[in-house]
Amino acid sequence: MKISASVYASDRKDLEKTVKTLERISIDYFHIDCNDDLSVFNDIALIRKISKTPIDLHIISAEPEKFFPAVQEHAVDLVTLQYENLTRKPMIPKGLSSAFGLAITTHTNIEVFEDYRDDCAFILFMTSTPGQSRGKFNEKNFQKIRLFRDQYPDKLIHVDGGVDEEVSFILRHLGVYCAVSGSYLLNSEAIENSIIRLKSGKGRLHFPVSSFMKKPNELAIIPEKDLDILEVLNKITQSKMGFCLIVDDGFTLKGLITDGDIRRALIENGDDFNRIRSFRFINSAPFAINDQDTIQSMLEKISRQPKNINFVPVVNNRKQLVGAISFHNLIKGEL
Repeated sequence: MKISASVYASDRKDLEKTVKTLERISIDYFHIDCNDDLSVFNDIALIRKISKTPIDLHIISAEPEKFFPAVQEHAVDLVTLQYENLTRKPMIPKGLSSAFGLAITTHTNIEVFEDYRDDCAFILFMTSTPGQSRGKFNEKNFQKIRLFRDQYPDKLIHVDGGVDEEVSFILRHLGVYCAVSGSYLLNSEAIENSIIRLKSGKGRLHFPVSSFMKKPNELAIIPEKDLDILEVLNKITQSKMGFCLIVDDGFTLKGLITDGDIRRALIENGDDFNRIRSFRFINSAPFAINDQDTIQSMLEKISRQPKNINFVPVVNNRKQLVGAISFHNLIKGEL
């Protein structure tokens, strides 16, 4: 996952020194908040003189068009427009080489992105109170990020607000492309350690898995009484997750079937597809975790499993299925 350093979050007022410090740790982007203020381009000009690191500009204005000439002049790499400040959809000149994105706050529905999808390569989730330094990450955004990724798989996801090492771990799991870091990174005593923790550390990991797991309506689930090989295949194909969960009438987890199980059954019964019966290769005792387990507890339990774990069902204290976690996007988030 890329890290964009919010340069104005530094307690140090020497911008040149801040930039050189961030250059030393090979930051991915310099994030600059532009609160309807053209003077930020003086800072961008300074940064351009001493660094080739890409500029990530966040324009917070009802009239973003007035900034576009300067954006073009300084060859700004990323430009994000704040949706809540717009009074109308701006016209983005075709000649601009910048990649554009749309920023939304926690309480704005992701559906607003639809009108901008042809113009924007990414979305920026503002995940804490805008304008508040050291803000707390709002957990509602975990689900919004998942839903956006499923609805717009060709768009990149950026996050800004309350990102520490633990939130960063979850964001990588969710397949987030870039996280903006301000106070956590720039005001730390050891900035080198902070960037390592943001990119690969796990931190305290006290969030419960229920805060970021996929919910039942996002999963491939089939009642035990309706178990059928073709229906299982359809469910797995539709969910794009590689497995189907089996439940009884009370939604108690009874097992799971993976696409690998079906593939092996087809090989074994290639001469007669009709002989295949789903119940013969269902895993009736799958490894599962409790919805109140912390991330740390989950990882410790997974490490004790004899086989590699690509996904894990989540159950409550009554063994009822309440969600699942797939580790596919954690791998993507590390790229």
